[in-house]
Amino acid sequence: MAVCLSSCRKETCMCCPFQVMYTRAVWKEGEQEEEAVVPDNWIDRNKRSVRWPHSMSITKTERALKEKINPEDDWMTFPLIKIKITSGKFCFKNLIDIQLKTLLKCCFQN
Repeated sequence: MAVCLSSCRKETCMCCPFQVMYTRAVWKEGEQEEEAVVPDNWIDRNKRSVRWPHSMSITKTERALKEKINPEDDWMTFPLIKIKITSGKFCFKNLIDIQLKTLLKCCFQN
């Protein structure tokens, strides 16, 4: 199980600039392919699927991404097309700066 790389050694925390195990994945939503960085625990490699929070606000989705919340039963499931890269030392600040705002904007623009 992944833990914080700083002294607190918690499984999930925000004190460490590096969070462990995020994955850049491609999945199918209807007829469209989506690509994003998600917590690795949102991917089921055996079932070849990606989980995504269902009907969460932007704030709750952002928190789920940051804290790598375990998928719940009511989350959406999408077919996994491929995994591009998995990182054991992914800088979460870069995830927020580069992708999160764009990802959330796309997800909630309707």
